[in-house]
Amino acid sequence: MMKELKQRQENPVVCEEKIQALEARVEELTDFIENASIPLHRVDKNGYITWANQAELDTLGFTKEEYIGTHITSFHADQHVIDDILARLSKNETLHNYPARLKCKDGSIKHVLISSNVLRKDGEFLHTRCFTRDVTELVMEMNRKERLLQELEESEARMKMAISSTNMGTWEYTPAESHLYLSPEAISILGFSNEQAIDYAGFLKILHPEERTRIHQELNASVKAISNEIYSTKFKIIRPGDQAERWLHLQGKITLKSAGGSTRFIGTVLDITEAVLAEEKKKQEEQRKNAFIAMVSHEIKTPITAVTAYLQMVLQKAQKDQDSFYINLLSRADVKIKKMTAMVQDFLNVTRLEEGKLQIIKKQFELSKMIHEVAEEGQFLTTTHTINILGCYDLKVFGDEEKLSHVLSNLLSNAIKYSPNGGNVFIKCESLNNKARISVTDQGIGIKESDQKRIFERFYRVNNNQAASGFGIGLYLASEILAHHNSQLQINSKEGVGSTFFFDLEIS
Repeated sequence: MMKELKQRQENPVVCEEKIQALEARVEELTDFIENASIPLHRVDKNGYITWANQAELDTLGFTKEEYIGTHITSFHADQHVIDDILARLSKNETLHNYPARLKCKDGSIKHVLISSNVLRKDGEFLHTRCFTRDVTELVMEMNRKERLLQELEESEARMKMAISSTNMGTWEYTPAESHLYLSPEAISILGFSNEQAIDYAGFLKILHPEERTRIHQELNASVKAISNEIYSTKFKIIRPGDQAERWLHLQGKITLKSAGGSTRFIGTVLDITEAVLAEEKKKQEEQRKNAFIAMVSHEIKTPITAVTAYLQMVLQKAQKDQDSFYINLLSRADVKIKKMTAMVQDFLNVTRLEEGKLQIIKKQFELSKMIHEVAEEGQFLTTTHTINILGCYDLKVFGDEEKLSHVLSNLLSNAIKYSPNGGNVFIKCESLNNKARISVTDQGIGIKESDQKRIFERFYRVNNNQAASGFGIGLYLASEILAHHNSQLQINSKEGVGSTFFFDLEIS
């Protein structure tokens, strides 16, 4: 010390330079600490903050006046955490990355890691030296990943329960390794034993001989395609355990294990034997029913034809004798016979339609002529309705005249049946975009909106006390005939006001 004083006295210029250099280094160090990017602060032995750098203030959003001089517990979200920190430091422990949660001025919470130790002098606690590292984003990301993992586990659990409840199996096939994984449910469905080693070749062996080549080719094609489409098929197997024939439904999709890695084919398998057998039994019952309807219709058609002939002969005699009473009576009977004939013909046409035997013979014909013939026949059905024809001049269309005449007759008959109070019925034609639109409008009871969506279904009957008798096949047959003409039967209706049925045909 004396030596330094002597040197200062001997060389004041040199001493001054050293002092300035020391002050510069102190200033640099102060700037480094005050403006460091790492939050720093000091806490005295009583827990009060005595100093904090700008990074600490910026992290929590406080000013120096708000932060310094305040007890450290005011900024901790968890009291037990700061109590533990202070207790450890008072025991002269050094903390490394101690996790804590700090309160910000805006009310948010920061997740931090605190590293701290104590400066002591002569054994006395002076203050702590605390480094704070903000890890909020990291913690939030970890929490997000934890939630995702939990959701994934829950999703997998739900999927396993769903698979278990539906008796569905899962499988995974890696073509490059010819590795086939089957879940326990899949092993049971395919009829393998749990101890049996199963590969792709083993799977092919249990396929029914008629199915083996097709399934093998389809699976190979799907693997090579590597598309996003789901492969789906049903096939028959012979279970190795009991040699039972079972129908299965298999679905799968190609995925990549990693970028440039080998592909996987993953999917599900479900035993659908009962459903297939039940479907085959609906089909058989449907065929028997259609055969019965066809037989009965043919049997009824013969006596109806004979009765019609007898009725015409008696009607001609009554007309010759000018007996108005019998003429009226026999004319009404003739109308009923024609309705019965049309009904039988409807049943026959439905049977032919569902067997694919309904012939549609298209040719060009005059629309006006057909409409007038249908209207004339329809007028015989009623004495309380007036049938009006609007438009329908000089239009020629391409289609099956007989079948389309049947469609129009059905619509006209319905218009009369569902207008019990009589009134006007309109048959209208108009040309729209090179198509002829034919419509039939009545002033009847109308149809509820809920029924409008289903009236074209086979055997559907409107649940209405005012509904006329019938079997619910007329509109179904009409809509199917129009489908063969690339057309569609449509409806506009309002209860208590009336209905309009219409369809379009291509103009020749």
